[in-house]
Amino acid sequence: AEEPELVLQKFDTWENCIAWCMSSTRAEAAFVVDSQGFVIASRGRIPSQGFEGAGAELICSIEQLERIAPEAGRILCVDMEFDKRRIIGFVASSDETPPFVVGLVAPEPLGNETKHKITQQIVTNLPNLD
Repeated sequence: AEEPELVLQKFDTWENCIAWCMSSTRAEAAFVVDSQGFVIASRGRIPSQGFEGAGAELICSIEQLERIAPEAGRILCVDMEFDKRRIIGFVASSDETPPFVVGLVAPEPLGNETKHKITQQIVTNLPNLD
């Protein structure tokens, strides 16, 4: 399938960023987790228990993967399939900021090009996001 063209935009809040991510991917929900695993923004169909546990697990999974294969380089995305949905965690970090994970709950897989463009969009906007 042909990947949709994603135009780089400027965001000043995490809420604006995850709203764009949701509309660009048809995700049902999105959330942002800081480097300690705390959810700092969420949007969409949020489960009753929230995303705190999922966010912390994503951070742990990423840290474990980096320990298993440190020579593989930085992890940019973790994509897990469950039931009829996927949870996709985009790792966004720069030299000046600690890592953040933007998680999407999506009904279908995203192509590698789309994943790369979303990661690029988030990382480009990191200095602007509060």
